[in-house]
Amino acid sequence: MQQEPDKESVLLALKDITETEESLLSYAKDAVKESAEHFVSEKIGKLFHLTSVYKRVFERHPEIREAFDDWHEVEHEWDTFLKDVDAGLDDLGSPPLTKGQVVPVDLALIDARSGESNSLKHFVTKGVQTKKESEQSAADISPVVLPPSSQSSASEMSCTSPALDASPPVSAAVLDEFQKRDAAIVLVSFGEREGALKWLADTGCPFDLLLDKSRQLYHSFGLKRSVYKVWSISCLLYYAEQMRAGRTLPSPYEDIHDDPNQMGGDFIIAKDGQILLAHCSQTASDRPSVDSLLQTLESGTVSNLDISAG
Repeated sequence: MQQEPDKESVLLALKDITETEESLLSYAKDAVKESAEHFVSEKIGKLFHLTSVYKRVFERHPEIREAFDDWHEVEHEWDTFLKDVDAGLDDLGSPPLTKGQVVPVDLALIDARSGESNSLKHFVTKGVQTKKESEQSAADISPVVLPPSSQSSASEMSCTSPALDASPPVSAAVLDEFQKRDAAIVLVSFGEREGALKWLADTGCPFDLLLDKSRQLYHSFGLKRSVYKVWSISCLLYYAEQMRAGRTLPSPYEDIHDDPNQMGGDFIIAKDGQILLAHCSQTASDRPSVDSLLQTLESGTVSNLDISAG
């Protein structure tokens, strides 16, 4: 029976591969700086040296190669299965909205705090004209943020992230930057009002939260459900890294139905309902930076409604 390699030998083998890759990569980067064409035609062959390192490691520890192949094969099978599940979901919806298209701002939604009917139109028209710049001004835009699910991250700028309770709360300086641009920041969720109220209390979120229980707005934005984008190996590794860093992942509220597979996004909408920025999240943690949102608000139009859907 073949003896399994000990921990130290495995670590040394991995270190050998890593150091060789780093050395070759550094060499290649320096060579490309001098001349990419010369590197490709004359020097790229040096990268083949990595194969001899792999060969040496695999000959010394064949179990490592076998375990590595088995690991990657199962991970590939895992992700392929989830993609197949996505393909079979009855969740066609609309194509994702793009810049210049119009959002149904009159769509009836529910204000999570008051329980009364409301819509995006109420917030989109809040902006105050400041100065004319061609046809629109910085007071003609509104950001909207739609988190991926009622229990997941709403937005970097919005409030304490419900997905990671160690995330920092929104700073007064960040809020001030949006207020300077007359931006109304609005969150949209599809969850039950009871859960939304608990979420608002738990996070201390200062922004308006509208509920789209039938997900009509989600469908209008082209936001779909996806098991692959939530449960893929890369996503689970991300959550494992957060847990290892000491962050606590959210637990679902008891007796409140949630759909963690619903994807969300960030959108900036002009007064006339046109999309100025559309970011459909590819994973729960995929959000545009605060700086990119502010740049969009600054660049052409701004009555500001920032919508985060989740």
